[in-house]
Amino acid sequence: MILDIGMPCISGCDVARRLRESGTQVPLIALTGWGQATDREQALAAGFNRHLLKPVAIPLLLDLLSSRPSSAARPVERPG
Repeated sequence: MILDIGMPCISGCDVARRLRESGTQVPLIALTGWGQATDREQALAAGFNRHLLKPVAIPLLLDLLSSRPSSAARPVERPG
């Protein structure tokens, strides 16, 4: 599941937290313009598996979407 962090009404981190609290184990990818170290740490603490910065490298996103769920569990941020 790909979520933006800065959504109106509810943040992507809140959505991730609620999903994890409900037992949902689907891989979660944060796609955001918020790229400070604290933003990344907060996203991973909320339950995201990956933290990607906008604009996302399309080959990276396609690779993540086509990979096995176990490989989505490694936190990584796009270089740049």
